[in-house]
Amino acid sequence: MKILKNTTLVDIELRQIGQTIPAESQSTINIEDYIILASNDSVAEIDPLIVSGDIIINDGTNDLNVIIGKAYIRYPDDAENILFDNASNGFISKTVQTAIEETMDAALTDQFSYHRIPSGKIITIPTNQQMTVHGIFTINGQLNIDGCLILGD
Repeated sequence: MKILKNTTLVDIELRQIGQTIPAESQSTINIEDYIILASNDSVAEIDPLIVSGDIIINDGTNDLNVIIGKAYIRYPDDAENILFDNASNGFISKTVQTAIEETMDAALTDQFSYHRIPSGKIITIPTNQQMTVHGIFTINGQLNIDGCLILGD
């Protein structure tokens, strides 16, 4: 959801998307207009209004700061602009993109199914975790063992 909030005492006409945002009110952008809102002409029209604070972008749950608000209208289908509406979802992140990266980072740090540690890579087996190796295991980088390493055939 994309909501434009007018913080001024006068109506704001946005010619590029064909909408007028009433004074001290808000307007919800129709989903079919997201691409028009993201067009260069529309962005050129609305960016100064966001920067000045005359318009605040809201995602349906939260008012967005200037930087996130500008990106939210410019890249309508980017995972960085898809926001969670539930703060208790278990992720630290608020955007889907950063949650994906957070999950990937966790998988990389907690995953111990390596057959090879490449040069420059540092792998640490944390306390209370283990890594089981079967067959050939090549270490070109560094392996720190705080937990347990089990070697098998």
